[in-house]
Amino acid sequence: MIPARRLDRREFPAPREAAVRRLDAGEVARELGLLALGLDDPEHAETLFRSAIALRPDDARAHFGLARALGARPGRQDLAPLYARALALGPDDALNELDYARSLLERAETAPEPVPLLGEARRHLLRAIELDPRSPEAHAQLAASYLLFEGEDASRALPIALRAYQLLSSDGEINHLAAMALIDAGRLDEAQRLLSAARVQVQSTRTLERLDQLSALIQRLRAREPGSAGADGAPRPPVGAHP
Repeated sequence: MIPARRLDRREFPAPREAAVRRLDAGEVARELGLLALGLDDPEHAETLFRSAIALRPDDARAHFGLARALGARPGRQDLAPLYARALALGPDDALNELDYARSLLERAETAPEPVPLLGEARRHLLRAIELDPRSPEAHAQLAASYLLFEGEDASRALPIALRAYQLLSSDGEINHLAAMALIDAGRLDEAQRLLSAARVQVQSTRTLERLDQLSALIQRLRAREPGSAGADGAPRPPVGAHP
């Protein structure tokens, strides 16, 4: 009943020797800011990131953190200068590219014309993957840019989503995305297996509801309801239409 996967040792990156050092006050403020973001406290996070930037003006991660904190606060703010500054400070940091791409995808969700934002997001996600080819999050976000938006070519997401799954098969959100891509490709049995795995990996009520909706979609496709179809080449509902 517990999903399992056998992993070859060669799939893991070579271990690196740990380097131990004392963090300075700016780094501590930055890390506490990230913790505050994780605890959904953007107001406290903003204070901490501003302290970090005052102590370490060239800390790209602190600038990104401040942009994320401000973006989580009520009201629209122009965060482009902060993101531009952060990217300029850390042009070869995969996390910077990933953070910026995520901000673009979030904007695209409500933008009247999301296509330019999606294009720019993909450019930065590809750069993140170039810098860190083993980043499951970068692959997952790139797949999401095709799966979660109406009018996009969902078929392009399949190899990317499966690569994210290969890198981190224990993540329920990644299994969710990979299942969406497999449904679009008509590979319903594989999709159902990933949905079953995702159910024991996620705790979010919203995600569990999405898994239920995808399972119901699979059943409709298998039942060959009018307007739905499986892998026989008949029209399939657009994946982007599903939560």
